[in-house]
Order: sequence, then C-alpha cells, then structure tokens
Amino acid sequence: MMKRLIGACAAIGIAATCPVPSQAEQNMTARAFQELNPDQRTYYIGGIVHMLMLHTAIVDDGDETRSRCVSRWYFDGPGPSHIKAAFTRFPDDDPASLVEAMMRLECGKGKEKDSPNLNRRRGD
Repeated sequence: MMKRLIGACAAIGIAATCPVPSQAEQNMTARAFQELNPDQRTYYIGGIVHMLMLHTAIVDDGDETRSRCVSRWYFDGPGPSHIKAAFTRFPDDDPASLVEAMMRLECGKGKEKDSPNLNRRRGD
C-alpha cells in the first residue's frame, strides 16, 4: 500500500511531502506505538489519517466524499478513542492497517481492493 501511495504522491507532484517509512516504522506495532511520546503519537497517527484521506480521494477518482468522512471521524468525532481501543485490542498489529480497517468500517470501502493486511486480520 505504501508503494502505491508514494507512487500516487509522485504522480501528482507532492512526493517531497509524502512520508517514506524507515525500517523501524515498517515494523511498528500498536504496542510499540504506545511507547512513543505524545507528540510522536500525534504526528504518526496524523500522518496515517492524512495519507488515507489522500489515498481515498485518488482511488475514488477525485470524489472526496470518503476523505471528508475520514476527516470528520478523526478530527471531529470518535476516531481517536476508536484508535486507542483498537490498539489496545490488537497490540501486535500494524497501526496503519488498524486505522485503515476502522476507516473502512466508518466510511466505506469505495473503489479500492482489500489490502493483504486486512485479509490477514480477517483470516482470509
């Protein structure tokens, strides 16, 4: 998923602003996330949420309906408490995959296909 997002960012000319995960970030778990300081947690989750907003707008052919839904869910709604509960429930899972799964539950799947991480979580 990250390669596709970075490719999409490059295609629209904002590659310099897109995050490139380090090896440590690629192995991040929800448990390890809890060990970050509050500022690091805020920026880390904010990055995931913003990339999901961008990603949904791209795969939905510019339709920003789901991007707005993600924004409302996280910034104006129960998103942060949902994330905290999911990270507690699934401490060994990847934070980005957990946030993506919650985003899809809240805002729908749109035109995108399931990611391998979501299939693994469901046991597919």
